[in-house]
Formats: sequence, structure tokens, C-alpha cells
Amino acid sequence: MNFRIHIIVVLLLLIGCKKNVNTEVPAEEIKPKETITNKIEDTIPVYRASFSQMETTELVSSITNNIQSDFVAYPFNKDGNELEETKTIYRSKGFLKTLASDFKNEDFLAVASINYALVVPKTNTKSDYISIQQWQYTDTEKAKSAFESLKKYKEAEIHFKTINWIWVYQEDTIYLVFARNFMVTDVEMQSIKNAILKTITPLGDYETIQFYE
Repeated sequence: MNFRIHIIVVLLLLIGCKKNVNTEVPAEEIKPKETITNKIEDTIPVYRASFSQMETTELVSSITNNIQSDFVAYPFNKDGNELEETKTIYRSKGFLKTLASDFKNEDFLAVASINYALVVPKTNTKSDYISIQQWQYTDTEKAKSAFESLKKYKEAEIHFKTINWIWVYQEDTIYLVFARNFMVTDVEMQSIKNAILKTITPLGDYETIQFYE
């Protein structure tokens, strides 16, 4: 009788242990509680200089969205006036005036708006910026005229110390990728060019040229 009671007690203990084993989560499967946060990348700002009441289309934001995994906004000196001075340069059409003079073509100045972003590679945030510009013209003929002039750059006396320019033309718009610290053949410049082409290809035919000295 005592032997049977002993057997029953042992079986009950084994069943109890089995239940514990089945309900216990193995140590390697226990995970710490995770706090999920949505990491939002800083948006690369797009600036605008307007010269006409004409309605224009801004596509630089789409271009910067396509390169945001590799580029960030140029970190302007917060203690100085670098950003405002840069905006003033774009508003003055200084670059366009020089091109108009060098290529002897006033059509360069017929822009309705300039949309632009200034970026640096995430791998080299201390570098000088790469400028991504969209020049929208008052009409297709003037944009085409300016672009055709650019094709003759070997014949022109260009008054710039550094020339690293990628140009893309489509309809009434010219895009420019410009840098002082990067060559047009560098992967950083070419990736921006590809982002431009990805953005505008659905809109129709385009032409590109690039040159550097």
C-alpha cells in the first residue's frame, strides 16, 4: 500500500515538473521589450529664387528624395550669414550673368525661377557643398538657346576658376549639378545626375552634357 502511494506521489511530481517545463520560455528566446520609434531623416531643404509671376514646377525635392540615403543638407555656419549670403548670390543671377557674357547669349537670363538644394555626402560632411539647381525658363525656346550655347563651351572663354558642371536639359528647364571639391566623373556627382534623370525621364526626352577643367 505504501509502495503504491509512493508511486502516485512520484508520478504527480513528474507531471508537475512537465507542466513547468512546457510553460517556461527558454532563456535564449526571451527578448527585451523594444521601444519602437520612427526615425525621420532630416529633409534636405530646397530654396527658391523667383523672377517672374509665371507658374513654375519644383522638382528638386523629388531629386533630393532620391539621394537622401547618401546625402544630407550642407551644414551652413549657424553663427554667420553664410546661408543668407548664398541666397543673395542666387537672387542676383550673378552666375547666369557671367554665362550670358561668356557665351554671348542673353537668353541665359530669361529664367522664371531657380530652385536649388545644397548637399554633402554623408561620408564626407566636412566637404564643400554640391549644388543641385533647376532653372525654369519663361519659354522653351530660351531654355533651348541657353543649352545649345553650353555645348560650345570649348569655344568660349569661361571666367571661372573651377568648372565641374553636369547639365541636363528638358523642355523649358535646365538642371545643373555643380561642385568645387568633386569632379563630374566622381560617384557623388554621377549619382545626383542619375537621380535627376530618374525624376525627369517620365516627363519626356532630355539631353545632357558635362565638362570640367
